[in-house]
Amino acid sequence: MVQVRYSGAKALVKLGVLSLLVGGSLAQPYRVVVVNGQSMSPTYSDDSTHIVKRTNGNLYRGEVVVVDTAFGTLIKRVAFLPGDRITQVKLGGSWVDAVNLNVMPRKSKHVEMRSYVVRPGEVYLLGDNRTRSVDSATFGTVPITEVWGKLVDQKPFIEERFANGQWTHLES
Repeated sequence: MVQVRYSGAKALVKLGVLSLLVGGSLAQPYRVVVVNGQSMSPTYSDDSTHIVKRTNGNLYRGEVVVVDTAFGTLIKRVAFLPGDRITQVKLGGSWVDAVNLNVMPRKSKHVEMRSYVVRPGEVYLLGDNRTRSVDSATFGTVPITEVWGKLVDQKPFIEERFANGQWTHLES
C-alpha cells in the first residue's frame, strides 16, 4: 500500500514539475536567442548568444528585437515606427524602399519616387547588414504583436548615411 501511494505521489510530482516547466516556459519574461547568420553584423556576430526580455509592445526606433515571421524567428532592428514615412524609389518595374539603397537619390525627372506611412500597430524592421538581411524590405511591415521581446544587451547601429532617422542625399 505504501508503494502505491509513493508511485502515485511520484507520478503526481512528475506531472507537477512538467506542468511548471511547460507553463513556466510560456510565461517566462526572458528567453535566450542565438544569432544565426550575418544579417546583424558587425553589431552582432553569427552564433553570438543574447538574452531577450519580453516586451509589452512599447518599442523605440533603433532597438534590437526578436520577431516571429513567416521566415522564422528573426533578430532585427526597429527602423520605422507607426506614423513614420518611408520613401520608395522605382527601379526597373519594382518599387524599392529607399532605406535599402546606400544613399537616397535626389528627386528628379529621371527618378520616380513615392512614399507611404507605416500603419498603426506595425513596425518596419531592418538587419544591420542590409545586403545580407531578410527583413521588412523582403516581407514588409510587421505587427507589433509579433515582436516577442527586446535584446537586453542593446548595441547601437552606427551608419554614417542614416542619422536621426534621415538618409543623407547623394551629392552630385
